Amino acid sequence: MSVCCVYWQGWTAIAAIATGLSAIATAVMAFIALRSLLQNKKQLDELKKQREDENRARLVFEIVSYQQIFMLKIMNVGKSTAFDVFLDIKSKVIEKHFSEYIKSIFAQNNNKRFVMAPGRCLYFYLTPIHTTQKTHKIDGVGFSSEMINQWLEKYKDEPIIITGSYCGRYEIHEKFSINDFIGMSLIVYDNTTLTLQDIGKELKKINEKCK
Repeated sequence: MSVCCVYWQGWTAIAAIATGLSAIATAVMAFIALRSLLQNKKQLDELKKQREDENRARLVFEIVSYQQIFMLKIMNVGKSTAFDVFLDIKSKVIEKHFSEYIKSIFAQNNNKRFVMAPGRCLYFYLTPIHTTQKTHKIDGVGFSSEMINQWLEKYKDEPIIITGSYCGRYEIHEKFSINDFIGMSLIVYDNTTLTLQDIGKELKKINEKCK
């Protein structure tokens, strides 16, 4: 009878140890599985973010020249539409501009919200490049070449500050001057039909105003 009791107690101890080890093994496996799930989620989140970054809208700003005119160019170089675009453009280049018409154009477009499809460009008239013409007309008002050249020399180094946002999540913080782009490839070439069409449309509007 005592032998049976010893045997039973021994078996009970072994069973308890086995149960404990099984519980530990289960806990370890659960931990490994959880860690694996978290790692997979992190990898999926990173891949999702990478795809979003690759396909997102992306606005770039620069100053270009075309037909002896400096223009502020805004282009969506991304693969998605930039919606709810909000811009605030400030600079002495605008505040002290010699043309009231140009000042009014920037004032009208500041703080407006608009949409830019992929590849779309917007052009804002800034100033003629150093000109030898006796007069240059903007919205029917004539300006002497001497006055334009003096103005450009005075303000070409003034910072143009652009702030705003688009798509409800991307912020805009740009700062540059006209002089930052002088000496670089400023000419807008006609190797892209879309760009040429956009320029043509904007210049047509400008020319109609200048008549």
